[in-house]
Amino acid sequence: MISKRLRLVVPVLALAFAACGGGGDDNESDPTDAGNDPQATTESSGDPSDETLFSLPPMPEAEFEEYADGQIRFANFWRQDGEGASVDIYWGVNAEAGEKIETLEYGAVSDWHTMKTETNEFVDDPEARLRAVIQMPGVETTDGLLQMLDEAVVGKHRWTVVMGWSDTLNPDQPDGMTTQIVYEEEIGDAPAGQALLLLNDIGIRGIDGGDFVSLDAVGTCNQEWITSNDIAIGNGGTAYPVPAGATEFVAHDANVSDCAAAHVTDSIDLDLAEGDRYLVLVWGTSIDERSIAAFAIDS
Repeated sequence: MISKRLRLVVPVLALAFAACGGGGDDNESDPTDAGNDPQATTESSGDPSDETLFSLPPMPEAEFEEYADGQIRFANFWRQDGEGASVDIYWGVNAEAGEKIETLEYGAVSDWHTMKTETNEFVDDPEARLRAVIQMPGVETTDGLLQMLDEAVVGKHRWTVVMGWSDTLNPDQPDGMTTQIVYEEEIGDAPAGQALLLLNDIGIRGIDGGDFVSLDAVGTCNQEWITSNDIAIGNGGTAYPVPAGATEFVAHDANVSDCAAAHVTDSIDLDLAEGDRYLVLVWGTSIDERSIAAFAIDS
């Protein structure tokens, strides 16, 4: 049987956090704090005699340069109002002053982008940092903020940012966002004679009763593929060393001994060579609408 392990991700209450802010660590992305918005206006009590009314100057337009040793891509599995939704992604800490990377449709994994760091005088960091914001489609203000990435970049990097959804306590924005950065340069090698599948389930974390899955060959659901805790996973998910050769596999409800009762995804066919490594992404909006795809992890 598989025990469900704690993984660190950040549930983002898009509107609530825009008001009160939030924290994170190196494996998590942090929501911004509207109180730190350089374009915010400090308002008075409304009394004409109140002389404290003033406005801060607008944020200067951000300037960016490519970080040649870094590559990043995005996987969008965010849900809005019960349906898969697109997102807008920008370089910088603020969409209005930043540089748009792309609009990414639901269920899509982007091409690789060369990372960019901010270089204008407004930013005074002793180290290069990648900063990006993920916004609701078509909303550039902090009202549309879903998630912010803020990561130091030193050396060579190859990251996949996986976006999922979660319930929030805000009735005006019931679907928040969780993100997980997969540091592919930190993923270990497959054991001798085997291939490595790395299962990432951020895209189903919001599904009640359907947020915990495992991988197996088609026709089995008894965890015949044993997970490994001895392989570096680069914050990517659960490691499955599997036999080399042609394989057809699915993701299914974990810890289910009756195969007929297990909810499963569509199957994937892979011809695995010794040493191959794949990032396997699972996503969906409900327990009966879960999808799966595999992406080769480059050396």
